[in-house]
Amino acid sequence: MQIRSFAHKGLKKLYAEDNAKGVPPDTAGKLRKMLAFLDDMQDPEELRSLSTWKAHMLTGDRKGIWSLSVTRNRRLMFRIGIDVGGTFTDLLAIDAATGAVKLAKVATTPDNQAIGFMAALAAAGVESATLQAVVHGTTTTTNALLERKIAKVGLITTKGFRDVLELGRRTRPQPYGLRGTFRPLIEREYRLEVPERMDADGKVLAPLDEAAVAEAAKTLLALDCEAVVIHFLHSYINPAHERRGLTAELRSPDGSLRR
Repeated sequence: MQIRSFAHKGLKKLYAEDNAKGVPPDTAGKLRKMLAFLDDMQDPEELRSLSTWKAHMLTGDRKGIWSLSVTRNRRLMFRIGIDVGGTFTDLLAIDAATGAVKLAKVATTPDNQAIGFMAALAAAGVESATLQAVVHGTTTTTNALLERKIAKVGLITTKGFRDVLELGRRTRPQPYGLRGTFRPLIEREYRLEVPERMDADGKVLAPLDEAAVAEAAKTLLALDCEAVVIHFLHSYINPAHERRGLTAELRSPDGSLRR
């Protein structure tokens, strides 16, 4: 397109002139980005705006050129992180072009968390069409587990480690002494062990007893557990035993256990 070619050449000339005058690096960088943006312009509205660019360039109106440049830069400009909590939904938005940060905190909407999500965007003054990337996190499931509002859960873990969940790490009401009470997330009778062991490098020290996993799953089902967690030592480095354990669990007589 003739206008696109004109704008491309004009920006190159503008960049060369300003660079020779010692223009600040951030300005030079913006001009450089504009050259790249021109190459992939497809939106009809943006292409129409190039005729306005031509007028600005012919008259030497650099302020007008920059106003259009900023508009183009802002098409996909925000990267956001959003955390949906039990009470509040928090949002952090970063302008990818300028590094400017926007924050928002709104009430969480439990019945439909998307409503709170969109309210956070509005509170930060960010339009969904300008989002370049979204990173999402939530404590909803963690809160439900802590408040005992979810299914009755059982645990199958490495032999010798079922009490780690209850012992914790300084999670007692009083760090020292023998007083106080602590209620584990999964009661001890629903935490079962099976023979298996990985070392910290993911090397198998003891093979998984799949028959023991199937038997443990059967026991938890008889105890009316509605969900089962299979969590073996050092599975983060080598998940092979956990994956095989899941298969063994699904081979239990009753298939109603949920993963």
